[in-house]
Amino acid sequence: MENRQSENENYFQILSMRKIGISLIAAFCLFIPLLVTGCQMGSKEKMEKHDQDDHKHDHKGDRHGHDQ
Repeated sequence: MENRQSENENYFQILSMRKIGISLIAAFCLFIPLLVTGCQMGSKEKMEKHDQDDHKHDHKGDRHGHDQ
């Protein structure tokens, strides 16, 4: 009887570990696309801001040149 109880405990431990493993894999698969999309959006925003800053610097140089 004790041996059977031990087998049941081992079975439920393994089942629990499988559930945790599957949950981690599912969370990973759901999180990675969000992370990649967020990084791409952040990179795009940085590039747009950088382009705007370059454009502002170009105009400042033009104005400065005209003032002289």
